Amino acid sequence: MQGTVSHKKQESAAQQDLVGNTMMIDLISGAELAKSLRFEGPTSAFRKFCQDTGIRPVPGRKDCYDPVAVRQRLNLVQGLTASIAYVNEGLLEMSMVRRNV
Repeated sequence: MQGTVSHKKQESAAQQDLVGNTMMIDLISGAELAKSLRFEGPTSAFRKFCQDTGIRPVPGRKDCYDPVAVRQRLNLVQGLTASIAYVNEGLLEMSMVRRNV
């Protein structure tokens, strides 16, 4: 009986951790993205670059960008999708092993 209670506590903690991790999404502002892409700021040149490369703000958030989506889009534009997909799969598997999923 004690083992069952302990197992349920561990399962509950794992579910809370999963929910907590999915709730923590790091977004960056247009100004931060422009600076990281070496623009002077969110200028018309920056907006044109985003439009040309298909980088879009998060739906419903005019000036918020998902850095993961931006990186994926830049990889696609540069033709790096095949090699990145393989690396990401390996990292995902390592992460799942670490979390005992």
